[in-house]
Amino acid sequence: MVGSPEEHAQASTPTAPRPNHDRARVDAPLAADVRLLSSLLGNTIRTVDGEEVFNAVEELRGLAQRRRGVRQEPEPQLTAEIVSLVKSWPLWLAAEVGNAFLTYFLLTNTAEETHRIRRRRVRSSDSQIAPRSIPAVVEQLLAGGIDEDTIRAQASGIHLQPVFTAHPTESQRLTMLTTLQDVHRLLLERERAIPSELDEIDSALRTHIEGLWQADHLRYRRPTVLEESRLLLRTFETTLWDAVPAVTSRFRSATGARPEDSPAPIVLGSWMGGDADGNPNVTPDLTWQTALTMRAQVLRLHLQAVRDMDGLLLHSVRRVATSASLEESLQRDARRMPRVTERLERRNAAERYRHKIRYMAARLQATLEADYALLDTRAVNIHDARLATTEPDGLPYDSADDFVEDLEAIAGSLRLHGATAGAETVVQPLIDRARAFGFHLAALDIRDHANRFHEAADAVLQGLDIQPPGGSYLELSRDQQEAFLAGELDRDYFPVGHAMSTHDDDTLRRFRTARRIQRICGEEAMQTCIVSMSEHAADVLAPVLLARQAGLNDINLRAPGGRIRIAPLFERVADLDRAPSVLRSLFRHGAYRRHLKAHNDRQEVMVGYSDSAKDAGVLPSLWGLYRAQDLMHEVAREAGIDLMFFHGRGGT
Repeated sequence: MVGSPEEHAQASTPTAPRPNHDRARVDAPLAADVRLLSSLLGNTIRTVDGEEVFNAVEELRGLAQRRRGVRQEPEPQLTAEIVSLVKSWPLWLAAEVGNAFLTYFLLTNTAEETHRIRRRRVRSSDSQIAPRSIPAVVEQLLAGGIDEDTIRAQASGIHLQPVFTAHPTESQRLTMLTTLQDVHRLLLERERAIPSELDEIDSALRTHIEGLWQADHLRYRRPTVLEESRLLLRTFETTLWDAVPAVTSRFRSATGARPEDSPAPIVLGSWMGGDADGNPNVTPDLTWQTALTMRAQVLRLHLQAVRDMDGLLLHSVRRVATSASLEESLQRDARRMPRVTERLERRNAAERYRHKIRYMAARLQATLEADYALLDTRAVNIHDARLATTEPDGLPYDSADDFVEDLEAIAGSLRLHGATAGAETVVQPLIDRARAFGFHLAALDIRDHANRFHEAADAVLQGLDIQPPGGSYLELSRDQQEAFLAGELDRDYFPVGHAMSTHDDDTLRRFRTARRIQRICGEEAMQTCIVSMSEHAADVLAPVLLARQAGLNDINLRAPGGRIRIAPLFERVADLDRAPSVLRSLFRHGAYRRHLKAHNDRQEVMVGYSDSAKDAGVLPSLWGLYRAQDLMHEVAREAGIDLMFFHGRGGT
């Protein structure tokens, strides 16, 4: 695929635009990138598959450009020529031409994404505030008369949680996505390269394009749950690991929040490994494996980040005075990790930060080793898992909070003796990551259909020999189920953890798995159960009963235990219309209010955009969503409940 840069730059426009010299100047690098990539692709096609394929591609491209260049309605003659040309090809040639255009558009999209980053950098270098950016929003608020203290106070309560799903329309293989990321990286490198480096970069681009041309672009089987989670791990490592602390830093800078006082405004969520409604192959065992895989990944990255600090914090107590809290933590570490202490005694005792870093690295390594043992044991916590391994040098961290405490001791000590650059640029990004990702990476949600929760509740009740008068639970109406469940949840003697006769339902096992994940990874690792197709208050009370039976949510607040939110998902237009009355019914039940009390009187509700749009069309759907949210807010306000919406609209 060859041609002038103007031809390729205009390939995405339906009509030839009027000349715009400023826009052409700004987009000149994009045109150059598209020309380079299309030229490399064309040369690859000609070299690998010969002139016949190359000429067929160019002939179709030329006709398509002529057709798109017509200002009025496309000429029927050109359309007929295109159809006739394609019909004249043998099947193998049509497939090759289709693959050529697929590869071309993948490369063009990559060039456009690269150009967006390029333009963003230009705006930043010109001291321009990007529209809809955090600084732009703060500037608008200040212009509207809101003072800085109010902005700072409100900003401290912001909580954003992008939730990753295995999107059913994502057909690209991880290998293809990785290759395109490499192309993107090489295009950026090419801008900064000196002439002697250009040939090397172009050779690397040629290699990647050759691989794309001869690769399978699409999957030929459905990926497994663990393969889907690998995509999240890849995105996390290559993008989010650096992006989250960078955005957090910009957020603090724009709002004036202090690093030591500001919580993490961004945390991650995931449905990969927990969404049984979207993927029936999601079993409790796969949920467990997914959680441990994500935990191991984030622990490894924390460990590498801590080790990277070792060569940066060289401050000596012969030159500065460290804080009392840092020295106290070092003394505790020395007592609890004698083997590490023995090694450190042979190193420079004046470099207290490096000593602390090595204690932390030993603790992270020990935490990882204990996690590996979890795959082969029935351990319920980190310290039990240690019994299945050889004694490590370090003491495993109980939680990410302990890790953050160690990092904050270092940052606070650095600030004490004026080393603010080290505190802000070396240590603070690790604190931001630890707050955002913890030791779990992303919070897994449980999701299943409302009917499955009712079936599991019926199995639990039968196993406990508890049946409603006059019939089985599943034969009751939803109103009757609501009244029955509310009464059972109010009973003090409801047996927690009781076996389910001979039927160990997967839905109940999900809650037991959630409890185990919380014991290992912390409560933040699995916080929410989403009830798809929620229509009635009973649809929410059924999973509350299951969670209680699995040892979660002690709604009588007598014994410590894990917690999990129950979030109804209102998807269809009729369900959105009923949503306010569903919440009103729930908030009237004493048992459910005690459940909410354990969650700081906060109710999470998910609203779906896809099904409502299919039901009523886009505009009526958006109006229905707005109206339902407004009415639900009013119901929650009257009940004294804080409402948190989860928007299932995609595109984050």
